[in-house]
Amino acid sequence: MEQLPGVSSVKSLVVVFCFIHLSLALQCLNDKEPCVNNATCLTFKNGTEYCRCAPGFLGEYCHHKDPCHPGFCLNGGNCSVLMSAGVPVPGSATCSCPLAYIGPHCQTPQNSTCYPNNPCANKGVCTLLTLNKSKCECPRGWTGEKCEHEDSCLSSPCANRGLCSSQSAGSYTCSCPPGYTGPRCLNDTDECVATPSTCQNEGLCVNTPGSYKCTCTPGFTGRHCESSYIPCSPSPCLNGGTCHQSSDISYSCHCLPGFNGTNCEHNIDDCPGHQCANGGTCMDGVNTYNCQCPPEWTGQHCTEDVDECRLQPNTCQNGGTCSNLFGSYVCVCVNGWSGPDCSENIDDCATASCTPGSTCIDRVASFVCLCPYGKTGLLCHRDDACISNPCREGSQCDTNPISGMFNCNCPPGYVGNTCNSDRDECSISEKEKL
Repeated sequence: MEQLPGVSSVKSLVVVFCFIHLSLALQCLNDKEPCVNNATCLTFKNGTEYCRCAPGFLGEYCHHKDPCHPGFCLNGGNCSVLMSAGVPVPGSATCSCPLAYIGPHCQTPQNSTCYPNNPCANKGVCTLLTLNKSKCECPRGWTGEKCEHEDSCLSSPCANRGLCSSQSAGSYTCSCPPGYTGPRCLNDTDECVATPSTCQNEGLCVNTPGSYKCTCTPGFTGRHCESSYIPCSPSPCLNGGTCHQSSDISYSCHCLPGFNGTNCEHNIDDCPGHQCANGGTCMDGVNTYNCQCPPEWTGQHCTEDVDECRLQPNTCQNGGTCSNLFGSYVCVCVNGWSGPDCSENIDDCATASCTPGSTCIDRVASFVCLCPYGKTGLLCHRDDACISNPCREGSQCDTNPISGMFNCNCPPGYVGNTCNSDRDECSISEKEKL
């Protein structure tokens, strides 16, 4: 049964205690198994593993259907079920009903001040406090105990932050803040016509919208000119300045070094004419300044050279030699490296003479040419003499990378440039055999 239109109830909180039996034997095989029914297998901080069930399921492995399925308790009722060893007790699901509803599933409304007749007018919502007591929540534009009066404050008729109170028959009243009067707080109160005068000691009263101010005669101070003016009490001098009273109504401030102004309120800029050198930036202080130096310089005025070679032992990389200069440094790189800190490997392939069709591999201060099939030599500029298979079968052919000539490494029993000559072992002396 749906919630009755225009009726609400104050719900009581029912805490459902579900004691889930955790078996020490439960171990997660993955993020799902051994849990079932779309549950997730998780691990507590203490290492104990458990199944977090999807809505509608209970039990150690989430293998039992939850008797408290959605819709079991109606009209905002809270469902609870008894558990035994991680298993829901059959038939133990019960509903705790909100005020004004009864029945096994909270399906039956009770007679109350909100039902069957809603006392709230103009679509107001009736909220039960007890069965015999309720209150009306009125929509915008309506007010009253039963929302029966049109809210005359809806248009914000009170001006100047006046507080509006809606009355019967569409009327309203405005509570005006100090300084304003009238039915809608539109009239400024002229505090200067009050008797006795708002400003004391012959002070001049000046009316302002919603307020006033007093211009005091010499010798007096305060919002209403009620206090005698003592120039140095309290001292108006700032930043440690010393106040000296020069007359009944005047004073002067003796400022500490670095400050000036009537009340020592200004910090003197000490940077004009500064001596920061070599691109240093002047930072003003109190009666002093500091020089913020670029990385190459140090000292009070950035006049001392920073020895980058000592400050940073690895300024020059890859074996480079660091030489300090005035205001800078330079790296002398070993062969194969370049850049301000010798960190860039020179691309030797950029000037290499590998034959077109070959592949150049850059190394430190050198390069290697990878030759295509049929080419050899340091620059792949020679034809591979072994392509024609000049050596006898079973021998190994090698090409000289300098001359391009082939050389045959003969197997046992053969000799000659191409290993085609049979070796006569019978004519070999014992000394040659050794």
